[in-house]
This record gives sequence, structure tokens and C-alpha cells, in this order.
Amino acid sequence: MEDYFQYLSFEKRYSNHTIKAYKADLDSFRSFLLSQYCLTDDHLATRQMVRSWIHQLVDQGMVATTLRRKISTLRSYYRFLVIRDVLDVSPVSKVVLPKTGARLPKFVPQPDMMKLYDSDRDNNTNQQVRDQLIIQLLYSTGMRVSEICDLKFSQIDLSRQVVKVLGKGSKERIIPLTPVTAEELRLWCCSVTLSDCEESADGYVFKTEQGKKIYPRLVYRIVKYYLSQVTTIDKKSPHVLRHSFATHLLDEGAELVAIKALLGHSSLAATQVYTHTSIDKVQRIYKQAHPRATKRKE
Repeated sequence: MEDYFQYLSFEKRYSNHTIKAYKADLDSFRSFLLSQYCLTDDHLATRQMVRSWIHQLVDQGMVATTLRRKISTLRSYYRFLVIRDVLDVSPVSKVVLPKTGARLPKFVPQPDMMKLYDSDRDNNTNQQVRDQLIIQLLYSTGMRVSEICDLKFSQIDLSRQVVKVLGKGSKERIIPLTPVTAEELRLWCCSVTLSDCEESADGYVFKTEQGKKIYPRLVYRIVKYYLSQVTTIDKKSPHVLRHSFATHLLDEGAELVAIKALLGHSSLAATQVYTHTSIDKVQRIYKQAHPRATKRKE
């Protein structure tokens, strides 16, 4: 199994977060094999054992999206064993992934997002400046939470007003910065002491109060706190800001291909989820396009 995780890390270039999720899924399956079948070698698992595990997860109330991910993890692992000639046939080869209903991504309405920019920022503490800049970057660039945590000074080009992001699979993409965001970043960089710059010319842009790199859970707390002040949507996470970034671009006429490049998606299919439209946009298009939408004087 260690060879498998090395394969995911160095050949597939999966993130540490993804590999950690894969490990948890495989540990869950191995625990099931041990408790239900007294089996310590997962190479000996059968198709029936895999299906029994799936049935148990369903009985526990696991949602289809999580179940699909766990089955995909098993499928990837056993495919690796087949490729390495450890097994002849994968026990997951004929297991069908459960269907999931289409879910529209949650996003923050534009007026609510603008409230964050309209708030008074005078006399803010250094931590508040950091937190607000994190929010601003997530919304104005569509970066993932892992990408904002790993962001380094060397990735920012203020003269060109762009940021170079290292995404999934170590794929690089260039994202423009708005003039306001570029200026906020310039001020933030200037606030860093000279000694810090000398110690970390390629250091992290955002750190904790203890001087360590920020971590995903901290970013989640920051986003939840600030979004709670401006919006009533149920889900308040960094990924909601990424959804908002893409949705607002699309609402303002950006092409899907351009949004795909900015988000770092590997296929257009992943970006097409943002072709959903808000009711406000539907009504606006209807009023502009339908010949009977506007009341005419007789």
C-alpha cells in the first residue's frame, strides 16, 4: 500500500489532502474486512466483500457523493495492483457507482459580496488585514483553499498584476489580479518586515500569529466568520467563494473556456456546472428577449 501512495504522490501528483482522504477510505475498507471476515490481507478481498461494504455504508446513511468517492478510491487502488501484477482481476471492476442528483453550486450573491468591500477597514489589526485579504484573494481569483495556503511571495507579480498558482497535479496557471487586490497585496508585502523577507524570499504570503503557514481549517474559520456577516446562505466555505467567482464571471458574460482556465479545471465538463443561472439573470434575459415581456401601450 505504501507503494500505492508513493505512486499517487510522485506519478499522479495528487495533493497531500487527496492522499489523506484515500488513506482514510482504504483504512475504512480494511477495518471492515477485518471485523466482518477476519481478513487481514486486502489482496484477498472479493467482489462480494466489496459489495457488502458498500451496503453497510448505505445502511449507515452515507450520501451518494461520499460513497462514489470511496468506491473510486478502491477502484484506483485495485487497478494499481492489477497494473503491478499483484492481482489478475480487480474486485471492484464490475461495481457500479451510485447515481447522484445534479446539485447546483452554492454561491454568494454579488450585492452581498460587495458588502465585504464596503466595510470600514481603518484601524484594523494585522490579523484582520490578513483575513480580509485572504477573503479578497479567494473571491477575486477563484483559488482553492490549498492554493491560498501554499501561496508564496515569488508567485506574485505586482508589476503585471498577476499571480501564478500551482494547482492540482502541479499544474501552473496565471490568474489576473484586480487593481484593488494588487494594491492590497502591495501594502501587505510592504508590511512584512525586512528580516522576514530575507529569511523567506520564497516564503509563504500568509502565516499564523505563530509564524507558521496558514492551514485549511483556519481559512475555513475566517471565511465562515466574514460571510456570516453579509449573507444568509447555509454553506459558508472557501469553495463557496470559488463558486461565487465562477458564477459572477459567467453572469457578466465571461466565456466558459476562460473560466475553465482561471479555475484550473482539466476538462470543460467540470466547469459546465456553472452554466446554472440565478433567477435574477433569468428574469433579466426574459425581459430583454421575449416580445411580450414588456408591457406596451395600446
